[in-house]
Amino acid sequence: MGAGLGGLAAAISLCKVQIEVDIYERAPNLQEVGAGIVLYPNAVNALKQMDVYGEIAKVASFPSLGKYLNSKGKVLVEMNVADFGPGFEAITVHRHDLQKVLCDKALTLGARIHFNKDCWTLEQDKESVTLHFLDDTQAEADIVIGADGIHSKVRKNLLNDGEPRYTGSFAWRGVTSQLVSYPSNLSLMVFGRGKQFGATPVGKNRVYWFATMSDEKGHRDRRSKSDVLKYFGDWTDPVNELIDATKDSEILTHNLYDRDPALKWGEDRITILGDAAHPMTPFMGQGGCQSLEDAIALGHCMKVNSNPVEALRDYEKMRQSRTSDFVYQSRKSEAMSMSTSRIGTMLRDAILPMVPSKLLAKQLHTLANYKMPEL
Repeated sequence: MGAGLGGLAAAISLCKVQIEVDIYERAPNLQEVGAGIVLYPNAVNALKQMDVYGEIAKVASFPSLGKYLNSKGKVLVEMNVADFGPGFEAITVHRHDLQKVLCDKALTLGARIHFNKDCWTLEQDKESVTLHFLDDTQAEADIVIGADGIHSKVRKNLLNDGEPRYTGSFAWRGVTSQLVSYPSNLSLMVFGRGKQFGATPVGKNRVYWFATMSDEKGHRDRRSKSDVLKYFGDWTDPVNELIDATKDSEILTHNLYDRDPALKWGEDRITILGDAAHPMTPFMGQGGCQSLEDAIALGHCMKVNSNPVEALRDYEKMRQSRTSDFVYQSRKSEAMSMSTSRIGTMLRDAILPMVPSKLLAKQLHTLANYKMPEL
């Protein structure tokens, strides 16, 4: 269920281990929505296993310079990924471009995609699962993978564990293709008090940016460019320039959610994957990356265990601890980077410049050296 990044990646992985796949997506088509995504070394390794890295590289960017500033322009951290040695490659790409490459690959491998299929309930017995859609149709499957996002209906049917947790922050996201003086190799982070801004190129002469802000009441329908500029317009360059160069139609606004890690992901012939299983805040940049890892693990488990029910439980055991760690790490990162305390902000800006680059590289090293199972 779901033709987002996780669902399409799962389809590719399953097709590669000779499993027949049907994808049911509630939207009418693969619409050009979303903004940018950073694919860290662990995600790059997953893309290579799926044989899609080459096509994605054609439409992506490869930022090598990372820079952290405060809102007044003081450089807190500056690092060149090339200094860390080989294997630390990260790529940045527009989500729609990534989704299109994954979709094309899934179709090439024989997967079938069915649009306008909004599943409202599932039933299973010892032999199969029946999916019931809002258009009064139904489908039968040997197994069901719920990759239907943070408000997953598959999860609701399985766990019925309520709504995701609002984190106390929301985000604007935008992409500009206007001519702006932004370096093609730069990933930028700018920190303020209860706010942060980030930017990176995403291929095709475009720049993706995001602006996050703490507010216990959420975005409250603040969706326009003027809303973003109200809170970020006096920040250091190129923050104002990037926002100003973006069309209102290219700006998305979202409240940020996550969930406490669940002890149970599935039951019998059903499981969940990606944001349906382990939604996390974006402050570690691992939400989409962990979905791709999930897909590889799922394909591997289905390959090595011919019993589908056992294979789904093996997949869950393989993934639950690692994804739980990233949920908690993301929360810690949000607490540090989004502090609304004046003292906390001052401490952050004072401590970050003292952190050795080798320590900053350690996180990339951990991601690059994660031992991913083989398809």
